[in-house]
Amino acid sequence: MAVCASIGEIFLVAGNPRIIDSLRRALRTCAHRVNIFGDLQQFLDRAPENGPSCMLLDFNLTGLDHTEVQRCLAQRRLTVPFIFLLAAPDTPATVAAMRAGAFSVMAPPFEQGRMLAEVEAALARAEESVYRCNEVEALRQRFGSLTAREAGVISLVAVGQPPNKLRPHSASRNPPSKSIAAASCGKWGQNRLRNSRSWPKNLIYWRRPETNRSKHQ
Repeated sequence: MAVCASIGEIFLVAGNPRIIDSLRRALRTCAHRVNIFGDLQQFLDRAPENGPSCMLLDFNLTGLDHTEVQRCLAQRRLTVPFIFLLAAPDTPATVAAMRAGAFSVMAPPFEQGRMLAEVEAALARAEESVYRCNEVEALRQRFGSLTAREAGVISLVAVGQPPNKLRPHSASRNPPSKSIAAASCGKWGQNRLRNSRSWPKNLIYWRRPETNRSKHQ
């Protein structure tokens, strides 16, 4: 099981008292900090610190457009995996949550062991994401000090091209930071959905598959 190596933050965004009470009981032995918000905007106004964090989000929260959650996080450059919480097992809602970019989807009963495992997995994913973003930013800063010729050579090598293909002034048309970032990340993090036609009627749990990078570490 993936485990977060550092102390993280758990953001519970819910308006249903039953869900809040259930999650409080399930997380009472958790070593991570837990913060509760009444709606998504309250959470967005309180930007999390630079560190691993995850969000437990009530799927039926009043005023919530679940299709906009991922976009709102991306606009604020927040690498926060979110777990949608359903009020009851509901396969169509689970599929909708998947399409909205959820890390996983859970429905009652919120068993303590499984909930803690999901939170740890989400925090571990967040920790890896923060680390990767810091790596890319460090590369951008390093390559920013290169000459145009050196930057052009590195850009070609990063995308698998031989350095002898470098043309005069080609480096200025292809900034190294973008090439390095693309080569580093590849298709990591892209959302792929599984076929849901044969799923059971009352699905109570789903988690987004791990990336190839995570599986081979």
